[in-house]
Amino acid sequence: MLSLAVAAFLGLAAGGLAVPVAASSPAAPSVSTYDRALALAAEGRADAALALLQAWQPDSAAGEEQKLWGQAVLLRRLGREAEALPLLLVAFGRAGAFMGHLAFLAPLYAARFDLSSSAFALVWSVSGGSFFVGHLLAGRILALDESGHRAHRVMAASLALSLLALVGVYVAPALPLALACTAALSASHAVVAAAVTTLLVRRCTDVRGPALSLNAAGMSMGLFLGTAAAGAGLGVAGQTGAAVVLVALTLLSLGAALVAAQETTRSTR
Repeated sequence: MLSLAVAAFLGLAAGGLAVPVAASSPAAPSVSTYDRALALAAEGRADAALALLQAWQPDSAAGEEQKLWGQAVLLRRLGREAEALPLLLVAFGRAGAFMGHLAFLAPLYAARFDLSSSAFALVWSVSGGSFFVGHLLAGRILALDESGHRAHRVMAASLALSLLALVGVYVAPALPLALACTAALSASHAVVAAAVTTLLVRRCTDVRGPALSLNAAGMSMGLFLGTAAAGAGLGVAGQTGAAVVLVALTLLSLGAALVAAQETTRSTR
């Protein structure tokens, strides 16, 4: 289902997408909406092609993938990848780090603090509640500034906090401190997720639909690859190996967030 979504995300990141991709896409009618959009793009009418794809409501999984792929192509053709790509990388790395961490949180607490499955429910409650509160507060904070500069500062600060909290979960000597780090980690990731969505909506106004679609694809890919990489690290080097992988994904997000802030500063001068 996500094969073309992942390919579109990677193609945008690599900067090498080209319009004639119908042969590699799922089977479609001879004159589909996707084909008409590609024809418009080939004529140099990328804006019209994008409008056509945004209005299209596919009735199959293959159509949804074609729509996402076409939007990625046109996003690059319109020159918007400089605005969207750093934020998409933030979303990818953040999802990979957070979901990879959550996937192995139970065995981590069981190994370090000998928690039973019933006692671990408290950890899930703390994590989920903190994520909710983080989203709630982020919405209020980010709504106070239309320029986007505050959103970038909040996003970078939250990623730095999540990095410290992630390390804290793995090295905390006592359960209360580990719970505090878990809460901080969840809340900071919620703030980052809200900041990415807010910035994509504000910075990609005329390509908002494609940008948000690619954001969702990037998070899905991050979830899968982050969990797989953390599991591989866990298998190779135990909890330390998993922590190294998750720290690397968080650093990727932090680096992309700093690049996104520079792009915004450059575009507003």
